[in-house]
Amino acid sequence: MSILREAKEDKKALLLVMISGIPLGMFLLMRCMHYLNLLPLLLLLPACSFIYFLVWILYASILSRVKNSDVKQILRDDALTYLPSLLLLPLSVFFFIKAGFYPGASPSEEHLKNTVFLFLLMTTFSLIISLKILVHGHFEWLTERIKSDKAFYLFLSLIFILFSAFAYLKLNALEHYGGDIAAYIQRIWFITKEGIPKSTIFFVPIGGKPIVFRISRWLPLYISAPFYLVLQNPASILVAQAFFISITAIPVYWIGRDLLKSHFLGLLLALSFFLNPATQYLYLQAFHNDAFGMAFLAFALYFLYKRKALPFFIFSALMVVCKENFFLVGIFLGLYSLILESKKRITFGIPCLIFSILWAFIIFVVFPSAGGSEFFIKRYSYLGSSMGEALHTITTEPLFVLHHVLTLAKTAYIGTLLFPLAFFPLFSSTIFIALPIFAQNLLSERYPMYSILYQYSAILLPVLYFSAIKAIYKLSKSDLTLIKKIVTKNFLISSIFLILLLSLTSTAIYGPFGYLYKVNSSEVKGHSVYFENFLVESKEDIIAKEIARQIPENASVLVQEPFQILLAEREKIYMFPCYTFSSQCVVNVTPERIDYIILNMNNPRLKNIEGWRDWINQLESNSWRKIMEKDGFIVLKGEGHE
Repeated sequence: MSILREAKEDKKALLLVMISGIPLGMFLLMRCMHYLNLLPLLLLLPACSFIYFLVWILYASILSRVKNSDVKQILRDDALTYLPSLLLLPLSVFFFIKAGFYPGASPSEEHLKNTVFLFLLMTTFSLIISLKILVHGHFEWLTERIKSDKAFYLFLSLIFILFSAFAYLKLNALEHYGGDIAAYIQRIWFITKEGIPKSTIFFVPIGGKPIVFRISRWLPLYISAPFYLVLQNPASILVAQAFFISITAIPVYWIGRDLLKSHFLGLLLALSFFLNPATQYLYLQAFHNDAFGMAFLAFALYFLYKRKALPFFIFSALMVVCKENFFLVGIFLGLYSLILESKKRITFGIPCLIFSILWAFIIFVVFPSAGGSEFFIKRYSYLGSSMGEALHTITTEPLFVLHHVLTLAKTAYIGTLLFPLAFFPLFSSTIFIALPIFAQNLLSERYPMYSILYQYSAILLPVLYFSAIKAIYKLSKSDLTLIKKIVTKNFLISSIFLILLLSLTSTAIYGPFGYLYKVNSSEVKGHSVYFENFLVESKEDIIAKEIARQIPENASVLVQEPFQILLAEREKIYMFPCYTFSSQCVVNVTPERIDYIILNMNNPRLKNIEGWRDWINQLESNSWRKIMEKDGFIVLKGEGHE
């Protein structure tokens, strides 16, 4: 009972705790006002205040016994940790005025409002827990006990195995877009056969010869080839990708361990990296060069921090050659080393700058087809029809450009990237390195480029994590009076825990397995494929595999999803439909050029193609024989082929 007396005597602390519970009650009231009767609603305000009071008393009682500290001082200090709940007050008023928490007009709208509600609650409690760590300090015993890297490497191995299994199961369930990943499978297959990455799936006339893939994306393919040779399975290229995503956490752990002087904090940072939704989406994506560039950039940043010039140059050069636009990251990495680093700036900055510029010259001038500039321009068509026109528009019409950049979707994109890191990267100059990729993604009108569901943000992650770690370290050493008042000996661990808790909040709400996507998939089709059954083979998948096994290995095929993945390991495989269904697309579909045509009549994409059924009927009457038809799948064989 003495603790209750102490609580009643400290009227300021008691009042602060009780008042902090009211916004929580109001927030719950706004969400529940259309689901509960008036009396239970009115009880929410005092109930939340009373719950806060009980937690406050119990927490102080336990802490005073564990730490053998003065309970009065603990009560006074702990009362401050409930202040984040006050943030719910203006939000409650806003939602009340906007009627934002009234029932949604549709199940999906209602689900979205529930998602926002849970997100704000989890964020509030994350701030409260972090403040408790800042005020009282916890986990010191773990900091003392974890003094080796074994726990991290064991954890890293488990994560790699887990997500490799996910990647394999997703490919086995044919849940990837068939064309992209099939093209990469075929290119790596060609590397193992002829030493050069080639493909026929994209940009090749039906029946045409394989074309060499552009040189600006060769490196990840050659790195993945040994995985393919060892595992002898198309999923091996996703295992290679999972390996490089996983090892990105190594330099994140190293710099956390070295700069913050704690193996435990380094381990928490690595855990937060894997909890980041952007990391998880990348694991579950199809094969992309971005994952390899991300890993190389992380190691480059670490060796820049350690002032090791040769490893820094090697990893920065490897990053640059992973993808045609990464030379921009190399240039800004070189500029950062040259301008913002205080030691050995010339040793680090100049070689990185020269190599990045030289590589850009090679892929855009010497081998212009290697740069993929035609795709680059299409994504920024509102800026002009060429790079020169785009630059002219940006410099002469900044308001017009800002109108396209400062949209709600793009602002949300920045928020989803920075929120798991508690916006700490904004307080470090290291984020300078990420500017060209941020500009590239935000200027684009193509949705995947400003969404964490896709690969385009992968190269940003190492920069954001290194920026956050450096920002936390510098804030802990700051001489500013205002910061000194809130920075205590527990600042480092409370900041890292805040990142961990916000990463957990992010993945629970908008991660691939988060609450946002726990809704009927038909209502959000086209936005995400990460649902509860995405790792399970469907009946259609089983039939498709049965058909694919009957096609000879050396046969040339014209296929539709999902057969691209199943039949990619061959010299000639062509995709139906082409980007535009036209006479040019199918003019070469003759038995002399194609051995088999395999179509999925259940595919919804066919419904959007005018004349496709007439074309199929015409094929059946001209030198083609239907040899199989099962549950919507049709296999046609050219006459004259055995």
